[in-house]
Amino acid sequence: MEAHEWTNQEGYRFKATPKGTMVLGYNGRWIQGATTPAECAEILRLAAENRELRADRESLQDLLYREGFVRCDIPACNCGSLHHVGGYAARHREFIEALDDAGYPLTNANGHLARRALQELIDHDKELKAGERRRQIELLEELDKAGEGCWDNSSTLDAKQMAIDSKLAELRAEEARSAGPGA
Repeated sequence: MEAHEWTNQEGYRFKATPKGTMVLGYNGRWIQGATTPAECAEILRLAAENRELRADRESLQDLLYREGFVRCDIPACNCGSLHHVGGYAARHREFIEALDDAGYPLTNANGHLARRALQELIDHDKELKAGERRRQIELLEELDKAGEGCWDNSSTLDAKQMAIDSKLAELRAEEARSAGPGA
């Protein structure tokens, strides 16, 4: 049997061979595997859909590349997927820079460890808060002492005295809590 060629209404070129019917593909190559013109048309439709999907995939990959993703190049992994370049390392650098900006850089004194620098910052903050509480207590005690003997029975002055007593009790309780059980 000789090869017989024809063109259908949509303009696709077909060829019938002893191995089956083939259709001329978009790339100029004959596509084999179809036995009828309808199957050839379906192959061409799927090939066109495949081209569209590949174009979509490439545009999405381009978007990921622009956003900082790269193809996995770890030899032990070889997964071929895309990973963000920044990730943990970038966040850690931002954290280290924030510590440095706050006046707690990584130095020999803290062993170049971020957790030690952060602990220094937290300890300093606790000291500042405790000092502020002590100053407030001292100020309120001075106000309380200065007011002794000059309070009359008016309800406004009694309310002020109660507010001072309440604030003193609250600050002393907070100081005791922050000092911990061993203090």
